[in-house]
Amino acid sequence: MATEKQVIEGAPAVGVDSREVGIPCAAYLEMEEDWQLIHDLRGGTQAMRDNATDWLPKEPNEGTDAWQARIKRSYLLNAYDDAIDQLTAKPFSKPVTEKSESGAVLPEQLRRMADNPCKDGRDLTQISKAVFDDGVDHGLVHIYVDYPALKIRPNVQEERDGQIQPYLVHVSAPNMLGWLYRKDASGNKVLTQIRIREYATVASGDYGSVEVETIRVVNERWIELWEKIEDKLWKLKEVLPKTNPTIPLATLYFNRTGFMTAKPALINLAWRNLEHFQSASDQRNILRFARCGFIHAAGFSPEELDEIRSIGAAIMVAGGENSKIGYVEHKGTAIAAGKEDLERIELQMEMLKLQPTTQRSGNVTATERVIDAAQSMTNIQAWIRATENAQLQWFQLATTWNSETFPEDYKFDIFSEFGLTAKAMEDLEFLLKACVEDKIPVEVLLSEVKRRSVIDEVWTVEGMMELLDAAGPTLPEKDDDDDLKDEGDEGE
Repeated sequence: MATEKQVIEGAPAVGVDSREVGIPCAAYLEMEEDWQLIHDLRGGTQAMRDNATDWLPKEPNEGTDAWQARIKRSYLLNAYDDAIDQLTAKPFSKPVTEKSESGAVLPEQLRRMADNPCKDGRDLTQISKAVFDDGVDHGLVHIYVDYPALKIRPNVQEERDGQIQPYLVHVSAPNMLGWLYRKDASGNKVLTQIRIREYATVASGDYGSVEVETIRVVNERWIELWEKIEDKLWKLKEVLPKTNPTIPLATLYFNRTGFMTAKPALINLAWRNLEHFQSASDQRNILRFARCGFIHAAGFSPEELDEIRSIGAAIMVAGGENSKIGYVEHKGTAIAAGKEDLERIELQMEMLKLQPTTQRSGNVTATERVIDAAQSMTNIQAWIRATENAQLQWFQLATTWNSETFPEDYKFDIFSEFGLTAKAMEDLEFLLKACVEDKIPVEVLLSEVKRRSVIDEVWTVEGMMELLDAAGPTLPEKDDDDDLKDEGDEGE
């Protein structure tokens, strides 16, 4: 990373304080708006409950105790998290392979780096899988290519003897607080500064440990290491000169919106998953009341009503001539509508989960669609190709730290032979629409989905139906809400 300490012209003085260094840039703040939802969805039921103010807000005139009880009865169906896990599992179900048409091999230092890229015991396949998962989740992900901090720069032999080599630092989008850039003679944007938030666990006392938050500011000529000393205040602990004049950062995009910016690749699924969570929560709350009858009494005095509140099987209540008492029970029509609505949301989520693995044919003729001749790259295959190119960039950046040369025809290959064709996706969309319109039962839809190998062979239609039934009830559609006010039978 750097050589021995020295005074660097233009660099800030060690020991100074700053609040600005920890303030994210405007582009970061814009992307951050989507991150809370996807982070909480991946955190599961507890995370969604912890942020219920955002995801299950209190209703008008709802008491705090009732709101908290409603939150505790709410459960998340992990569609978003499952989708990313499944998408990530597909390409890395087989190890990443390396190939060279000329038979070239990686130089010694780069070979060691490929075997243990982040110096944490994980191989290239495992690191790439983690990067891929993070990239789909946030829409982009960064890899910073670092080099061990040494007092004196070693020569080639010392690097080989000491097994000193560059290594990769996985930087998730929420930890890239800011960046600056310039345009070169060709108009290309070239990074001149990045700010990376890092966390480290350090010993405290004889047995304890504390988490230390730092910010690494990488400039073209030096690196600044800032440590958080209190809320929003940072102290500069160290300034190190850089031997590498470039910013060794590789950014991998999955749903790019601009330079260093993106939106989560499955953001539409995330919002649909939130809709399902809220709908299921409200419907479960409706069931709580619908499952129990309510006492309905009329024509009683206040004193007589006190007795009614404690009515039991062995108590008889007498009232005036015009008094009457009975139970009001919910008919359940709106509840059934809510259950159907929930099933529709779940089916829509399943279709959104399939989209990244669906071959998009673009402008093809009807004949081509029928014979399924249009072959194109799916989203996930495009992400895989981008990841392979990023892997090359990681190793090419590593050579800027040393005198090694990366073979020109050396390539990395990630498994990508999977996905739905355009014709298969059209079939599924037709079946889904027919099911939503009640033209075919859910069992038929699931059977056809399974026949097209969209769902693993271990699943049976009966098993999937049981999962749908157990997933939880749904919020009724708006037109059905009024039913809750008037539905009921009196029993005497």
